[in-house]
Amino acid sequence: GLFQALQVPMPVLLLRTSAAFLGEKDAKRLADLGLTVEEIFRPIEELEAELAKKNASFDTSMDAERKRADQLYADLTARAKAADPTLEKAVIAVAKRAANGMDALERKLVRAAKREQEEKLEQLDRVHDHLFPGGGLQERRDNFIPFYLSEGRAFLDRLLAELDPLDVRFKVLSA
Repeated sequence: GLFQALQVPMPVLLLRTSAAFLGEKDAKRLADLGLTVEEIFRPIEELEAELAKKNASFDTSMDAERKRADQLYADLTARAKAADPTLEKAVIAVAKRAANGMDALERKLVRAAKREQEEKLEQLDRVHDHLFPGGGLQERRDNFIPFYLSEGRAFLDRLLAELDPLDVRFKVLSA
């Protein structure tokens, strides 16, 4: 309404271009951890668990045990049902408690893997903190002046060359 009242065309609303800078050290850390730049945008807890499980000296998965337990409880259910149909629910309840116990044990194995892989997780946290200082986007916290001081006018030229104001995809630039 205001634009019509003033007889001024309303400007087009666009998302602004977003970018972050990944330094050489952080890029090397990511490569050493076997992670890509895209993966660092996943939730940190998920990344830490995946990295710990992947690099642990022991298996953290309970999948094989779950399959064996499922078969065991299926056999028990069939036996109980043959003996007395009302026992089926009791076997199902015991199976559910066992499954919950295996889930809890798997979480403990992952925690143990995280303790074992503490150094790698610290490296991951360091890279994550550089790209997401204070849990937010780097561009919302860090100022461009240090980059400008180190590169001079070439920094602005590089930004103009690498960033498209109409491209709404997030860019990660090398620092």
